[in-house]
Amino acid sequence: MYSSFAVVGVGYVGLLIIKALVQQQASVLVLTCSPPKSDLPEGVTTVRLRSTDIASIARALQQYHIEVVISTVDADELRFQNSVAEISKGAGVKLFLPSDFGMPSEGSTPQDSFAAKDKSAKYIQSLGIPTSRIYASPSTSNKNWSRSNGKVNLLENIQGETPISFTSVVDAAGFVAYILTKLDPARLVYTSFRIEGQRTSIVDIALTLGMSVERVSEVPSHEFPLAGSFQEYFETGRGTINWDSAEDKEEREKPGNSNSLWDNHRWKTISEVLHK
Repeated sequence: MYSSFAVVGVGYVGLLIIKALVQQQASVLVLTCSPPKSDLPEGVTTVRLRSTDIASIARALQQYHIEVVISTVDADELRFQNSVAEISKGAGVKLFLPSDFGMPSEGSTPQDSFAAKDKSAKYIQSLGIPTSRIYASPSTSNKNWSRSNGKVNLLENIQGETPISFTSVVDAAGFVAYILTKLDPARLVYTSFRIEGQRTSIVDIALTLGMSVERVSEVPSHEFPLAGSFQEYFETGRGTINWDSAEDKEEREKPGNSNSLWDNHRWKTISEVLHK
Protein backbone atom coordinates (compact mmCIF):
# COMPACT_ATOMS: atom_id res chain seq x y z
CA MET A 1 0.00 0.00 0.00
CA TYR A 2 1.09 3.56 -0.68
CA SER A 3 1.02 6.31 1.93
CA SER A 4 2.51 9.49 0.43
CA PHE A 5 0.85 11.30 -2.46
CA ALA A 6 1.19 14.45 -4.53
CA VAL A 7 -1.90 15.81 -6.25
CA VAL A 8 -1.31 18.10 -9.21
CA GLY A 9 -4.23 20.44 -9.83
CA VAL A 10 -6.84 21.45 -7.27
CA GLY A 11 -10.04 21.73 -9.24
CA TYR A 12 -13.29 20.09 -8.17
CA VAL A 13 -12.10 16.51 -8.78
CA GLY A 14 -8.65 17.16 -7.35
CA LEU A 15 -10.05 18.60 -4.14
CA LEU A 16 -12.33 15.60 -3.62
CA ILE A 17 -9.43 13.19 -4.16
CA ILE A 18 -7.33 15.13 -1.64
CA LYS A 19 -10.11 14.95 0.96
CA ALA A 20 -10.61 11.23 0.31
CA LEU A 21 -6.88 10.55 0.73
CA VAL A 22 -6.81 12.45 4.02
CA GLN A 23 -9.73 10.33 5.23
CA GLN A 24 -7.53 7.30 4.55
CA GLN A 25 -4.83 8.80 6.80
CA ALA A 26 -2.52 9.44 3.85
CA SER A 27 0.19 12.09 3.62
CA VAL A 28 -0.83 14.53 0.88
CA LEU A 29 1.20 17.18 -0.94
CA VAL A 30 -0.64 19.57 -3.24
CA LEU A 31 1.23 21.02 -6.20
CA THR A 32 -0.62 23.96 -7.70
CA CYS A 33 -0.01 27.04 -9.80
CA SER A 34 -3.05 28.71 -8.20
CA PRO A 35 -3.37 30.35 -4.78
CA PRO A 36 -3.94 27.80 -1.99
CA LYS A 37 -7.59 26.89 -1.46
CA SER A 38 -9.13 27.68 1.91
CA ASP A 39 -11.17 24.46 1.92
CA LEU A 40 -8.20 22.09 1.84
CA PRO A 41 -8.33 19.69 4.80
CA GLU A 42 -5.98 20.09 7.73
CA GLY A 43 -2.61 18.39 7.47
CA VAL A 44 -2.24 18.89 3.72
CA THR A 45 0.98 20.53 2.55
CA THR A 46 0.71 22.96 -0.35
CA VAL A 47 3.54 23.98 -2.66
CA ARG A 48 2.69 26.78 -5.03
CA LEU A 49 4.75 26.69 -8.17
CA ARG A 50 5.23 28.10 -11.62
CA SER A 51 4.71 25.62 -14.43
CA THR A 52 8.13 26.53 -15.79
CA ASP A 53 9.87 26.01 -12.43
CA ILE A 54 10.81 22.39 -12.93
CA ALA A 55 13.36 22.40 -10.13
CA SER A 56 10.78 23.31 -7.48
CA ILE A 57 8.58 20.35 -8.47
CA ALA A 58 11.51 17.95 -8.26
CA ARG A 59 12.57 19.33 -4.87
CA ALA A 60 9.04 18.97 -3.48
CA LEU A 61 8.64 15.39 -4.67
CA GLN A 62 11.96 14.40 -3.15
CA GLN A 63 11.60 16.41 0.07
CA TYR A 64 8.24 14.83 0.91
CA HIS A 65 9.23 11.33 -0.29
CA ILE A 66 6.30 11.12 -2.69
CA GLU A 67 5.41 7.63 -3.86
CA VAL A 68 2.40 8.42 -6.06
CA VAL A 69 1.59 11.44 -8.21
CA ILE A 70 -2.06 12.03 -9.15
CA SER A 71 -2.70 14.47 -11.97
CA THR A 72 -6.11 16.14 -12.18
CA VAL A 73 -5.20 18.84 -14.69
CA ASP A 74 -7.54 19.91 -17.47
CA ALA A 75 -7.23 18.57 -21.01
CA ASP A 76 -5.48 21.74 -22.16
CA GLU A 77 -2.72 21.19 -19.58
CA LEU A 78 -1.54 17.76 -20.69
CA ARG A 79 1.87 19.07 -21.80
CA PHE A 80 2.41 20.20 -18.21
CA GLN A 81 1.27 16.77 -17.05
CA ASN A 82 3.93 15.20 -19.25
CA SER A 83 6.57 17.48 -17.76
CA VAL A 84 5.51 16.53 -14.23
CA ALA A 85 5.76 12.86 -15.19
CA GLU A 86 9.30 13.36 -16.50
CA ILE A 87 10.24 14.99 -13.19
CA SER A 88 8.47 12.25 -11.24
CA LYS A 89 10.55 9.62 -12.94
CA GLY A 90 13.75 11.32 -11.88
CA ALA A 91 12.43 11.88 -8.35
CA GLY A 92 11.81 8.18 -7.78
CA VAL A 93 8.00 8.30 -7.87
CA LYS A 94 6.63 4.75 -7.99
CA LEU A 95 3.22 5.33 -9.62
CA PHE A 96 1.62 8.04 -11.75
CA LEU A 97 -2.11 8.56 -12.30
CA PRO A 98 -2.67 10.63 -15.44
CA SER A 99 -5.73 12.84 -15.62
CA ASP A 100 -8.52 10.59 -16.91
CA PHE A 101 -11.34 10.11 -14.37
CA GLY A 102 -13.98 10.23 -17.12
CA MET A 103 -14.81 8.23 -20.22
CA PRO A 104 -12.36 5.46 -21.20
CA SER A 105 -9.64 7.00 -23.36
CA GLU A 106 -7.49 3.92 -23.76
CA GLY A 107 -7.01 2.92 -27.38
CA SER A 108 -8.57 6.11 -28.74
CA THR A 109 -7.99 6.93 -32.39
CA PRO A 110 -6.67 10.40 -33.31
CA GLN A 111 -10.24 11.43 -34.21
CA ASP A 112 -11.67 10.57 -30.79
CA SER A 113 -12.52 13.24 -28.25
CA PHE A 114 -10.23 11.69 -25.64
CA ALA A 115 -7.24 10.92 -27.89
CA ALA A 116 -5.04 13.58 -26.28
CA LYS A 117 -5.45 11.97 -22.85
CA ASP A 118 -4.56 8.56 -24.22
CA LYS A 119 -1.52 9.98 -26.01
CA SER A 120 -0.31 11.62 -22.81
CA ALA A 121 -0.80 8.45 -20.76
CA LYS A 122 1.14 6.39 -23.29
CA TYR A 123 3.95 8.94 -23.28
CA ILE A 124 4.16 8.72 -19.49
CA GLN A 125 4.34 4.94 -19.71
CA SER A 126 7.11 5.24 -22.29
CA LEU A 127 9.19 7.05 -19.67
CA GLY A 128 9.22 3.83 -17.67
CA ILE A 129 7.05 5.12 -14.86
CA PRO A 130 4.15 2.79 -13.95
CA THR A 131 0.64 4.18 -14.35
CA SER A 132 -2.87 3.51 -13.13
CA ARG A 133 -5.76 4.81 -15.21
CA ILE A 134 -9.15 5.45 -13.65
CA TYR A 135 -12.28 5.60 -15.80
CA ALA A 136 -15.32 6.80 -13.93
CA SER A 137 -17.57 7.36 -16.97
CA PRO A 138 -19.30 10.77 -16.84
CA SER A 139 -18.66 11.81 -13.25
CA THR A 140 -21.76 13.44 -11.81
CA SER A 141 -22.51 15.81 -8.98
CA ASN A 142 -25.53 17.83 -7.99
CA LYS A 143 -23.74 20.93 -9.26
CA ASN A 144 -23.65 20.22 -12.97
CA TRP A 145 -27.22 19.37 -13.92
CA SER A 146 -28.87 22.79 -13.90
CA ARG A 147 -31.18 23.37 -16.84
CA SER A 148 -31.72 26.86 -18.15
CA ASN A 149 -35.37 26.13 -19.08
CA GLY A 150 -36.21 23.69 -16.29
CA LYS A 151 -36.31 20.76 -18.72
CA VAL A 152 -33.93 18.10 -19.97
CA ASN A 153 -32.97 19.33 -23.41
CA LEU A 154 -32.57 16.56 -25.96
CA LEU A 155 -31.29 17.01 -29.49
CA GLU A 156 -33.94 16.45 -32.15
CA ASN A 157 -31.90 13.71 -33.83
CA ILE A 158 -31.28 11.81 -30.58
CA GLN A 159 -33.50 9.06 -29.18
CA GLY A 160 -31.96 9.37 -25.72
CA GLU A 161 -32.57 5.76 -24.75
CA THR A 162 -29.01 4.44 -25.14
CA PRO A 163 -27.50 3.24 -21.82
CA ILE A 164 -24.82 5.47 -20.29
CA SER A 165 -22.58 4.76 -17.32
CA PHE A 166 -22.64 7.39 -14.59
CA THR A 167 -20.58 7.65 -11.42
CA SER A 168 -20.80 10.09 -8.53
CA VAL A 169 -17.65 12.21 -8.52
CA VAL A 170 -17.49 11.70 -4.74
CA ASP A 171 -17.53 7.93 -5.29
CA ALA A 172 -14.85 8.25 -7.97
CA ALA A 173 -12.58 10.21 -5.63
CA GLY A 174 -13.20 7.76 -2.80
CA PHE A 175 -12.39 4.82 -5.06
CA VAL A 176 -9.07 6.38 -6.06
CA ALA A 177 -8.10 6.92 -2.43
CA TYR A 178 -9.23 3.45 -1.39
CA ILE A 179 -7.35 1.41 -3.97
CA LEU A 180 -4.17 3.47 -3.60
CA THR A 181 -4.04 3.05 0.16
CA LYS A 182 -5.49 -0.45 0.54
CA LEU A 183 -4.46 -2.57 -2.43
CA ASP A 184 -1.13 -4.24 -3.03
CA PRO A 185 0.90 -1.97 -5.36
CA ALA A 186 1.39 -4.93 -7.69
CA ARG A 187 -2.34 -4.77 -8.48
CA LEU A 188 -2.11 -1.10 -9.46
CA VAL A 189 0.81 -0.78 -11.86
CA TYR A 190 -0.03 -0.57 -15.56
CA THR A 191 -3.67 -1.27 -14.77
CA SER A 192 -6.88 0.41 -15.87
CA PHE A 193 -9.89 0.57 -13.55
CA ARG A 194 -13.44 1.10 -14.79
CA ILE A 195 -16.10 2.06 -12.26
CA GLU A 196 -19.81 2.69 -12.61
CA GLY A 197 -22.36 3.98 -10.15
CA GLN A 198 -25.41 3.40 -12.32
CA ARG A 199 -26.23 2.72 -15.94
CA THR A 200 -29.20 4.61 -17.32
CA SER A 201 -30.35 6.73 -20.28
CA ILE A 202 -31.04 10.42 -20.82
CA VAL A 203 -34.79 9.77 -21.00
CA ASP A 204 -34.68 7.88 -17.70
CA ILE A 205 -32.66 10.70 -16.15
CA ALA A 206 -35.47 13.08 -17.04
CA LEU A 207 -37.88 10.81 -15.18
CA THR A 208 -35.53 10.75 -12.20
CA LEU A 209 -35.40 14.53 -12.17
CA GLY A 210 -39.15 14.80 -12.60
CA MET A 211 -38.61 16.92 -15.70
CA SER A 212 -40.08 16.79 -19.16
CA VAL A 213 -37.92 16.29 -22.24
CA GLU A 214 -37.63 19.23 -24.59
CA ARG A 215 -36.64 18.50 -28.19
CA VAL A 216 -34.19 21.18 -29.31
CA SER A 217 -31.86 21.87 -32.23
CA GLU A 218 -28.99 22.84 -29.93
CA VAL A 219 -28.07 22.18 -26.31
CA PRO A 220 -25.96 24.81 -24.54
CA SER A 221 -22.40 23.67 -23.79
CA HIS A 222 -22.76 24.56 -20.09
CA GLU A 223 -25.35 21.82 -19.66
CA PHE A 224 -22.64 19.25 -19.01
CA PRO A 225 -22.73 16.29 -19.06
CA LEU A 226 -25.71 16.42 -21.41
CA ALA A 227 -24.42 19.06 -23.82
CA GLY A 228 -25.16 18.39 -27.47
CA SER A 229 -21.74 17.00 -28.36
CA PHE A 230 -21.93 14.52 -25.48
CA GLN A 231 -25.46 13.46 -26.41
CA GLU A 232 -24.30 12.57 -29.91
CA TYR A 233 -21.35 10.69 -28.46
CA PHE A 234 -23.51 8.77 -25.98
CA GLU A 235 -26.05 7.86 -28.66
CA THR A 236 -23.38 5.76 -30.43
CA GLY A 237 -23.06 3.54 -27.34
CA ARG A 238 -19.66 4.94 -26.37
CA GLY A 239 -20.96 6.15 -23.03
CA THR A 240 -20.46 2.95 -21.05
CA ILE A 241 -17.40 1.75 -19.19
CA ASN A 242 -17.41 -1.37 -21.36
CA TRP A 243 -16.67 0.59 -24.53
CA ASP A 244 -13.49 -0.53 -26.29
CA SER A 245 -12.17 2.39 -28.34
CA ALA A 246 -9.59 0.27 -30.12
CA GLU A 247 -12.27 -2.13 -31.34
CA ASP A 248 -14.90 0.62 -31.67
CA LYS A 249 -17.55 -1.45 -29.95
CA GLU A 250 -18.89 -2.37 -26.54
CA GLU A 251 -17.25 -5.44 -25.05
CA ARG A 252 -19.87 -6.81 -22.67
CA GLU A 253 -17.49 -9.53 -21.52
CA LYS A 254 -14.51 -7.18 -21.32
CA PRO A 255 -12.98 -7.40 -17.84
CA GLY A 256 -12.37 -4.22 -15.95
CA ASN A 257 -15.46 -3.29 -13.96
CA SER A 258 -13.62 -2.54 -10.76
CA ASN A 259 -16.48 -1.68 -8.39
CA SER A 260 -15.94 -4.84 -6.37
CA LEU A 261 -12.44 -3.75 -5.36
CA TRP A 262 -13.93 -1.24 -2.92
CA ASP A 263 -15.02 -3.57 -0.15
CA ASN A 264 -18.52 -3.05 1.27
CA HIS A 265 -19.07 0.21 -0.59
CA ARG A 266 -22.55 1.12 -1.79
CA TRP A 267 -22.35 3.19 -4.96
CA LYS A 268 -24.57 6.25 -5.20
CA THR A 269 -27.41 6.26 -7.70
CA ILE A 270 -28.22 9.13 -10.05
CA SER A 271 -31.23 9.96 -7.91
CA GLU A 272 -29.14 10.19 -4.74
CA VAL A 273 -26.60 12.45 -6.42
CA LEU A 274 -29.07 14.79 -8.08
CA HIS A 275 -31.42 15.12 -5.13
CA LYS A 276 -28.70 15.67 -2.56
